[in-house]
Amino acid sequence: MSFLPTPVEWVLAGLVGAISCAAPLARTLGYESAMIMTILAGGIALRRGLIEGGQLRRTLQQGADSQQKPVHAFRLASEGFCRATSPALIAAALPYVSIVASTRLIQGCRVAPGTVLVLFLVLPVAPHLAAFGMAVGALVRSTWARAAMLATLAGLHVVHPAVQVLAGRTIPHSMLFGFLSASGWGGVGSTDLDLPLSYFLLRGLAVAICPLLTGIAAISALGWSRSGRIPGLPVRLALAAAPVAAAVAYPSAFGLTPGAGVRERALSGWTRTEHVAVRFTPGGRAAATAGTLAADAEWDFQVVSALMELNRPDPVTVWVYEDEEQMRSLTGAEDFLFALPWRREVHTLLSSRGMEALRHELVHVLAGDWAVHHPLRISWNQAMLEGTAEAIASYRFLGGPFQKSAAAALAAGRLTDAMSLFSSTGFVWGQTSLRNSYDLSASFIGFLLERYGPRPLSLAYGGRTWEAAYGKTLPALNTDWRLHIARIPVSKEEVEKARATFDPQRNPPFFRKRCPRVGLAAPAGPPPPPSRPAAGSLAPAPSGAAARTAGGPVDAAARSRRPEEARSAALALFRAGLPDEAIDLLGRCLADDAIAGAQHLEISRSLFLCLLAAHRSDEARDLLLKMRTRSEFSPYQIQ
Repeated sequence: MSFLPTPVEWVLAGLVGAISCAAPLARTLGYESAMIMTILAGGIALRRGLIEGGQLRRTLQQGADSQQKPVHAFRLASEGFCRATSPALIAAALPYVSIVASTRLIQGCRVAPGTVLVLFLVLPVAPHLAAFGMAVGALVRSTWARAAMLATLAGLHVVHPAVQVLAGRTIPHSMLFGFLSASGWGGVGSTDLDLPLSYFLLRGLAVAICPLLTGIAAISALGWSRSGRIPGLPVRLALAAAPVAAAVAYPSAFGLTPGAGVRERALSGWTRTEHVAVRFTPGGRAAATAGTLAADAEWDFQVVSALMELNRPDPVTVWVYEDEEQMRSLTGAEDFLFALPWRREVHTLLSSRGMEALRHELVHVLAGDWAVHHPLRISWNQAMLEGTAEAIASYRFLGGPFQKSAAAALAAGRLTDAMSLFSSTGFVWGQTSLRNSYDLSASFIGFLLERYGPRPLSLAYGGRTWEAAYGKTLPALNTDWRLHIARIPVSKEEVEKARATFDPQRNPPFFRKRCPRVGLAAPAGPPPPPSRPAAGSLAPAPSGAAARTAGGPVDAAARSRRPEEARSAALALFRAGLPDEAIDLLGRCLADDAIAGAQHLEISRSLFLCLLAAHRSDEARDLLLKMRTRSEFSPYQIQ
């Protein structure tokens, strides 16, 4: 066989190139193009490997009676390996070059970042499959035995990565199939990894060992041909599967991350409260604030658990990275944060953005208790997944900004209905932008929480139908939602703003976005709406000491007028399932005229959250209005 592809393989490569260039995301992400090229190269490598292995077996059998040496068998195996691998890489290079050329020269766009995944997928996968195919072809003659070995290969390549993910050894964004994580569809993996040279050297060794193992199989076949004694099928299966040992011994050679061990050593510092453990870099910036962060997260854990009415949820681990560079190198995640509900882990940055998103990701983890029977403990409906996290994390789903935004969109005639939003593809591929999908799904989920409470939502999140969870169909719930938000007053300015924000021409759905032009910044739409303040702006942060001492109900002696003790006692009552008593304590504390300024704000925040948890929304709104009348509070503090 030649080192070049056959005419049929050239045609297949051309078709793949054409399909990849025409794919909806080819100009924006390119991940699906990399996947198609990997399948093409892997298929060619496996097919040619089987042919070369069979030819090697026949050659060795013909020369078994002559003085063939093991060195000669290894040379033949190496040549066959090159003939199997070379056409696969060339066939994958053709569509890759066509994508780059069409993107830059014809469309005038920057090359899609996902196309670089070809280097991470094709380069290790093609030699690996070629080596396995050769080993199978050299050791096994019957068709059914080859089929059994190929099934074994497929099982290993599916089961092994899945085990790695479930064990927390790699991040799902970096897997071959890039499947979803609880942080959402948006991030599939980094293409600008800052990995050490040793990582790439180990990748090279993991691939280079494949022809060596194939050569060992060939030498064994030569010895069996000489002796005339062929061992049983299990022995041949084990030897033929030897190239798979490369992936098993070094799994991150087939991913984008250096593995969990490196991450655990880098973030070896830790501190914890009752339900939250924080991992950080010893001596880094996060070390100085880890105690406060843990206390904040503990408070959020308690409030979110109460809002969701969870029964004794398990603890959560928060991994805090110093900056985006460290997070990218250790997880492969670039410019996004994520949660792993099945591991009860949150991965975030030591930045204002990271702290704002912490509660959102925490809801993803805790909502895993609603989806215990789902793979990875997440809802596979994207609108349900993100809408639940956005609504609960805001603490303001009762008449909050999401409802105001949805009401303005309805008045402007641009509201996306829930049937489209909650369809299998409506969140990303629907009628509005991804950011608007977040807000509208949060509005719908917030409406359901306000009217029906968390119990029916937990059933729907866990996979029950809308009718089974709520006794109503989704269209009926959509009608109720529209009637609800139609009663929310909006100004003409808000309607005009919504008309622009929800305009599909100005803020198109994800797949209709125009690609960034070469030499120019990405095309900008209208100015984004003012960002919502951090969800934590309404959540008081108990001190580390308070988090440690607030372990249960408190007696009357602990109810001091000192603000720190009042907040600590309120947290203890709240955790003990006594929100009404916590509200009474904080209310009496606020009545003290001696408490003013920042202390008054902190107590007010605590009272606001307790009122929400007790479903006393009218009192919560009244409290918010009173806070706005105090001149010493800035708008940011009281939103």
